[in-house]
Amino acid sequence: MFQIDCFRASSSYAHLKDILPEPLHPLEDLAMNLWWSWNGRSIRLMENICPELWEKEGHNPVKIIRNMEPGQLDRLAEDKTFIREMMVVYQGLNHYLTHKNTWYNRQGFGQLKGPIAYFSAEFGIHESFPIYAGGLGILAGDHLKSASDVGIPMIGVGLLYRQGYLVQRLDKDGQQHSSQTNSNFRNLPTLPVKDHRGCDLMVKIEINGRMVHARLWYSDVGRIKLLMLDTDHELNEARDRKITKQLYGGDNETRLSQEILLGMGGIKALRKLDVVPDIYHINEGHAAFLNLERLHYLIREYYYSLEDAVKVVNSGTVFTTHTPVPAGHDKFPQQMMQRNFKNYCHNLNIEFNNLMKLGQESSVKPESSFNMTILALRTAKLANGVSKLHSEVSQAMFQKIYQTKYPKDVPITYITNGVHPSTWIAEELKNLYDRYLPYDWYDKITSPNVWSQVNNIPNEELWDVHCLLKNRLVEYSRKNYARHMKQIDKPIKKRALDKILNPDALTIGFARRFAPYKRATLLLKEKNRLINLLNDPEHPLQFIFSGKAHPRDLQGQSLLKELYQFSKRPKVKGKIIFLENYNIDVARFLVQGVDIWLNTPIRPMEASGTSGEKAGMNGILNFSILDGWWPEC
Repeated sequence: MFQIDCFRASSSYAHLKDILPEPLHPLEDLAMNLWWSWNGRSIRLMENICPELWEKEGHNPVKIIRNMEPGQLDRLAEDKTFIREMMVVYQGLNHYLTHKNTWYNRQGFGQLKGPIAYFSAEFGIHESFPIYAGGLGILAGDHLKSASDVGIPMIGVGLLYRQGYLVQRLDKDGQQHSSQTNSNFRNLPTLPVKDHRGCDLMVKIEINGRMVHARLWYSDVGRIKLLMLDTDHELNEARDRKITKQLYGGDNETRLSQEILLGMGGIKALRKLDVVPDIYHINEGHAAFLNLERLHYLIREYYYSLEDAVKVVNSGTVFTTHTPVPAGHDKFPQQMMQRNFKNYCHNLNIEFNNLMKLGQESSVKPESSFNMTILALRTAKLANGVSKLHSEVSQAMFQKIYQTKYPKDVPITYITNGVHPSTWIAEELKNLYDRYLPYDWYDKITSPNVWSQVNNIPNEELWDVHCLLKNRLVEYSRKNYARHMKQIDKPIKKRALDKILNPDALTIGFARRFAPYKRATLLLKEKNRLINLLNDPEHPLQFIFSGKAHPRDLQGQSLLKELYQFSKRPKVKGKIIFLENYNIDVARFLVQGVDIWLNTPIRPMEASGTSGEKAGMNGILNFSILDGWWPEC
């Protein structure tokens, strides 16, 4: 198994132990390993460090500890109940990290000499660590957590963004306003990677003709290391410091710079740490430049021809595509590629046109753009879509590349997306499953025999847990609504707030990115009929919506505004509400607490749709068109 030799600085990134009283020192290991975020007992411990700061600091134990008064920490150190519980959780973490009887080891997969390097532009691990935007990132975070649980040797590679994705606020008319919040890295569960002298470890990457310095950081995600690159420091010019400023921010030039940094810089970072992966996994085309850096290494160091180098790189690469529409795949014009890869081609003594062919649909139109998905497909041995239907869509989309007569002959298979159960199943349901399913149900979570025993759970007990979770969602939604009303200078009184949502009404949830093809406003097509349904005295009905529109997606913002304004109608008010600033925390409440999960995309544009899986494992019914994973179910 590989290791990253890291040294922690003694200045602004000092040990939490430097501010923690000695009895609380185990809190450093607990707070700095994101394992705590999917362990119910650990979550309760983190909340109890300082309950009054838990919500204020966004469920971030590192920030809570740094912002507590010394007197508060001293009192906590004298709390015997807290110390006793902390030691139980600490022992649980140590057992988790050291025990060898993992699924991976039980399968006898001894052939891997190095880890799987999993490259992704975003990782959604927890709401307190804002380096994700939406479904792609949450899937990547779930991959790391699941790999940790089953013992797969993996290292994640990504970027450490100063601002992350947008913070969403709606005005009184329902117009979305986007803002960003700068992260102070010392308040995140991440540390700079150090060399043997204790200095920041860096790599240099040529971007747009300039040498850019990237500092390396790492986070612990259970057993998994997540390695991240950051350009926001004094060695770089101001324009290059902005490369890692914001996730999916800036123009096409910024996007290209980020993707060069992620792919090529990520490979340089692994080499700097002497990590030699056996397999490279490209999660969406954003990271596909990693294979150009691997080609560079083989040609420069081992004198391979370009053709032979592609074969070697191909043999150790897998690629997952997530996007079922051509416009969703990153493309860069020739001029932009020329500026960034002129020296690359010169150093390797290869023609620029030959490099471009790796990312072009065909050589018939040599002036066409460079497509990152095509680069990934051409340099990966295995490629997959994220559902059976999505693989068929992808086969048809890229048929020309493979010059086959039939789409089914295109070598893009499918591995349907999954989710990390411990993150998304409510703790109360886990306890219920512990009582009625086999004792090792979590280790055998894919076994139909395990889930057939759900029928052993008494209906009353399952319903009681569901009602508890539903009431919790209603309470959470009211707080979110009250915060929004105060923000638009229309504070709501408690009596009126109590009329927002009815815990006894059939509650339908819809939460996802507000892209037009997801059709969040489809139910508004027959407004009068909907109003009658919402006001049926015998069968009360209500909807909870949430989701962000991309700042440049004006149509998505318009749909959000239409829905918001409809929700303010007198006959609708309190029966349709919108929860601001959709994130992992909001999603958790929704997929655990609604009665029905609604999914209405235009087929076949929903590649997978994992939110419905999260709802399903919490006993929530799915109401969906047959798109994404739903046809398979």
